[in-house]
Amino acid sequence: MEPEMKVECSYYDDTYYGNKKVYVCRFYKQTIPENTTIIPDGTHKSASRGNEHVDCALFADCKLTKVPQGLTRIFPNLKVLYIQYSGLTTITKSDLAEYKNLERIYINLTSIKFLPGDLFDGFKNLEAIGFNDNKLELIEPNILDGLDNLKHVNFEDNPNYTKCYSQFKDCSPNATLEEVKDELMVKFCKEFPKTTKDLLKVKEENKNLKGKNAELNAEVKNLKDAVDDVNGKVRNLEDQVDDVNAQNQKLQSEIHKLKKSDIKNFLTDETFKDFQIQIGDHNFPVHKFLIAARSPTLAELLKNNPGVENLKLIDIPVGIFEVILKYFYTDELPGGDGMNFFHLFAAAGKLKIEELKNFAAENLLQQLDKDNALEIFKLSNKYRHDDMKKISFNRIKQNHPKINFNDELIDDFEKVVKMIEIFMKIEEMEKSIESLMMN
Repeated sequence: MEPEMKVECSYYDDTYYGNKKVYVCRFYKQTIPENTTIIPDGTHKSASRGNEHVDCALFADCKLTKVPQGLTRIFPNLKVLYIQYSGLTTITKSDLAEYKNLERIYINLTSIKFLPGDLFDGFKNLEAIGFNDNKLELIEPNILDGLDNLKHVNFEDNPNYTKCYSQFKDCSPNATLEEVKDELMVKFCKEFPKTTKDLLKVKEENKNLKGKNAELNAEVKNLKDAVDDVNGKVRNLEDQVDDVNAQNQKLQSEIHKLKKSDIKNFLTDETFKDFQIQIGDHNFPVHKFLIAARSPTLAELLKNNPGVENLKLIDIPVGIFEVILKYFYTDELPGGDGMNFFHLFAAAGKLKIEELKNFAAENLLQQLDKDNALEIFKLSNKYRHDDMKKISFNRIKQNHPKINFNDELIDDFEKVVKMIEIFMKIEEMEKSIESLMMN
């Protein structure tokens, strides 16, 4: 276990880090032996500040022979490491092993002559690298590989390499990132022939991957175009239903003239039942005028088929129709125990029994979760229930936060399903591309 050492430090705010105010722990003119775990010895700026607030560790004019160790255990949210005017002559991958979550590393005004290609392996968040004003003579060409978030790379004022790429306003870059990478490969290919050969191979593979990516993007575009073609195909039949409502009003007024107690007796009285409804192998004797008055859908079917003596209904379970039939005669709403409200809502929607449909919707919304939101949204679109549609649509958006559903999609179930399928396919494609690029 490495020995620990208290090192004098000071704390203050600074704004050099990407024009953001950062909280800095500064070590100034300290001697820190190699293979020593340092413990900062200083007082925070205020009682409200602690080690967890430190963004940057700055070593200025310190005597160092190795990058200081143990800082990330003390400053868990450290983002920046800044070393200048030190005695560093070498730096290796193991020296930076604990700093892989950093966003910026600046090591300036040292005597480092060589940078190995694996120095930043595994640094997924690194945005800025600064090695200006060192003694750099050799840089392994693959040093920037895998650093996809780079916004700043500075090798200025070194003996053998002086390129700078930057997106920062306070810098004056002299190259693009691609130019920096290309020149590293060209300049140091003789010193590192194997690395250069591997880089050229990777570059060719990346070119091929870009071509494949373009093909995948074209396929994605075709899929998105296919989604757009679905719009408008569902609504054509909905307008044909509205005419039935007016024709049903007369029958509704007749049925309401009768006392509820009298109608209730008709449920078990077979004397005047003059019609049959068939569901599968079950026959239900009913009063023709009553079912026509209670259901606009049945009224329309009877109007269009005046001579028939029975009517076959499909896609309605027998148990659900028994509930509906009891409601026709008694106005009684079913209990919740064991009731399949998906089937009840669909049947009430198909037969246009509004009170029963609303009752089923209230119970479905109490059961709404991430697993059934899409099915409830589908039913609410098909049978036009606005409240249930809004609530289930919002739940779908919560289930798929990466998909940008606009408000117009609330009336288009098919398009919502297609978008989910497409984005899942896109996500699979992106994973495939990432896998190809990593191998």
